[in-house]
Amino acid sequence: MSGGRAFAALTVGSDFACALTAAGSAYCWGDNQFGQLGDGTDGRAFSEIGAFGRASPVAVLGGHVFAAVRAGGLHACGLDDTGQALCWGSHAFGQLAVGPYEPANDHRVTPTPAAGALRFLSLGLGALHTCGVATDSLTYCWGLNIKGQLGIDSAASPEQCAGGWPCSTRPIPLDSAFRFVAVTAGLRHSCGLTAGGTAYCWGNDAPMPEPVAGLSFTTLVAGNEHTCGLTADGTAYCWGENDRGQLGDGTVGPPETTPVAVATPMKFVSLAPSFAHTCGIGADGRAYCWGWNRRGQLGNGAIEAPNAAINAVVPVPVRVRAPDS
Repeated sequence: MSGGRAFAALTVGSDFACALTAAGSAYCWGDNQFGQLGDGTDGRAFSEIGAFGRASPVAVLGGHVFAAVRAGGLHACGLDDTGQALCWGSHAFGQLAVGPYEPANDHRVTPTPAAGALRFLSLGLGALHTCGVATDSLTYCWGLNIKGQLGIDSAASPEQCAGGWPCSTRPIPLDSAFRFVAVTAGLRHSCGLTAGGTAYCWGNDAPMPEPVAGLSFTTLVAGNEHTCGLTADGTAYCWGENDRGQLGDGTVGPPETTPVAVATPMKFVSLAPSFAHTCGIGADGRAYCWGWNRRGQLGNGAIEAPNAAINAVVPVPVRVRAPDS
């Protein structure tokens, strides 16, 4: 990548990405139509690459030192060392928790303090909503609630945001019976992981968290319509939508309501699901991806031909090209 910077962490949104240096400085690049780069430019009035974006990393404004940064569909948030959440990008569905929804003020171009006085241990950003585990040990969610992904019935949503969709611009606590150490969010669902390794998920018209029975996980991550987890020995399991092979079990078919093992002997140290594909870092240090490859997102040197139905239904290794001289 241009700029010659070394990054310690990377997070990817819908059409943009952000990274964090070892010193806690955040940089973003890609689409900026809703201010999701956080560099202070109004994406609707600025264009560098023809799509309101930046072609190389730009510094997130404010001089903040972040302990973590996460990207959602059209927004990003960082946590500082006090647990304060600062968010930027689209607020059209309340996903920033920076105040009431206002059609004329539906995005932020710089990091803005979010969620009032709450302080967080971790955040999970979905396509159009956000969840976080707070220092009071409760889990809170805010943003779009069309399918109960905030942990309450859609009809009980306290507000309406862009397009009249049910939402909440203020964090809504889950029942105190559910105590999580980490939370992750997709498009219409959210999931949490307990200290004992039990995964719970909610949304898709089921607002009450339900346990994912039979397995204990150390890591839990959500894509748009599917979720994946790692067990203690590094075995990867996925469940949810499988129309593009994103579950990696060797099939393309209807959604799986229970976890299925990814069809590989490889053990993984991390996973990252996306819209309709999944990637992971194997125990051998290599990256592997599976699922949809319409735009070459699997990184295996191939791209799906127009109108073709080419999916990788099991993990394939990512090819790494040497830097240009």
